[in-house]
Amino acid sequence: EYEKIPEALSGRRISYVGEQVNLFTGDLKYNLLYALRHDPVAPPTYPSSHLAYYRDRLQESKKAGNSPDDINSDWIDYDAAGCQNEAELDVKVLKLLDEVGFTEDLYQFGLSGYLKEDAKQELKDKILLARAEAKTLLQKDEFADLVEPFEMDRFNDNARLIDNLIFGTFDEKAHRYYYESIHPFVLSTLEAQGLKDLLVQKGIDIVKMLAALFKDLPPGHEHYETYRFMNLDDMPDYENILYLIETEGLENLEYDHLEKLLLLPFQFIPAKHGYGLIDDFLKTSIVKARQYFIQNLPYRYKKDVSFFDHVSVNLNLSIQENILFGKIVFSHFGASEKVRQLIKKAVDRSKLIKDIEKIGLLSFVGVMGSRLNPIQKQKIGIVRALLKNPDIMIVNGATKIFEGKMRDQIEGYIHQEMAGKCIVWALDGREKKSDFDQIIMLEKGVITNEQNSKASKTNAKMKGPK
Repeated sequence: EYEKIPEALSGRRISYVGEQVNLFTGDLKYNLLYALRHDPVAPPTYPSSHLAYYRDRLQESKKAGNSPDDINSDWIDYDAAGCQNEAELDVKVLKLLDEVGFTEDLYQFGLSGYLKEDAKQELKDKILLARAEAKTLLQKDEFADLVEPFEMDRFNDNARLIDNLIFGTFDEKAHRYYYESIHPFVLSTLEAQGLKDLLVQKGIDIVKMLAALFKDLPPGHEHYETYRFMNLDDMPDYENILYLIETEGLENLEYDHLEKLLLLPFQFIPAKHGYGLIDDFLKTSIVKARQYFIQNLPYRYKKDVSFFDHVSVNLNLSIQENILFGKIVFSHFGASEKVRQLIKKAVDRSKLIKDIEKIGLLSFVGVMGSRLNPIQKQKIGIVRALLKNPDIMIVNGATKIFEGKMRDQIEGYIHQEMAGKCIVWALDGREKKSDFDQIIMLEKGVITNEQNSKASKTNAKMKGPK
């Protein structure tokens, strides 16, 4: 009978979740809602300047015999999920994630996430309120000295040198570019303030220090992570630069080589990487150069930089960094746990928790979900299967990975969400047989035993359609 059902129907009305969940490269929300993407339900809204291009592209697609459907349309079948709009669907998604114990993960993802450019002012105001709450909490003995705040007239020992120089962040596109090259006005600032040669020498010192440090370290040593701004594979290139300096002189070094040396101290964090290279004289000089950079930044470059401003949200900082408006002190033992407690209090007081969880839905899961651990992947797979509101749900070893109370809770939630519908569950011996109306024993694909269970009153409504 199943083979007679059209795939378009079976795919919508039947859910399957097995021992290993497959995820797509993309964000968390995309993976959760994938099973609800059936047909375009609402066309995208393009600005008038893009309409002609869109029409031309549509005509080309039709002439080539391709689908006229726009990939940028809203493809989510809200009715299938039992929702009327995106807001209701978000509520349902958060509810199901909470049921499988994913809320704390989602919250942490959200704290590491970023606001979009079109974020509502109401959300920005909440973040600023949380920042004010955090500032108040940091003045208490319990949380004292946990965070070094961004201050215009001070060097921040727990931030990178480049962050101290520009007193802000490059925007996303500029960051990707200027991580591998120097911003033109940063270079102009260093030259104007007489810091270029000094920082080139600091770059040379860093290469020598790391060459000696990495020489006898085994693979996987923690120092590789500490100094990850220096890729071990690039060390031969840097050592070659040192050789050229010794044989041909620093004054004859090509600009590309000078640039590589300059970029090294930019990534240096004194409190993390050691105070020896960044002395008080250099710190004072960087703060002075900061004033020059801010006051003289040309108009054409202003879009590249978002300055640290205590009365505004920085879109290039994570939610956590925006709330703290500073850097966690590396030398403070147990700082990370105490900071989590501080942020939680600030978030609760500013009623920001649900907003952060929604931001967490947009977190990148990595290539094929590589950023998630197996338990997280499995929870996502279960929620994805439940979100499509299926008539039949097939569970094949999907809860094996969970232990003890967590397993009992998740299995209970599956039964609860599927009440009145049909569950086909491949048992591994740890599930309660009394939870099911009918139990079928198979051996080599042949039914060897079949029995009805009267013991479960909780799931008496779970019989599938006849």
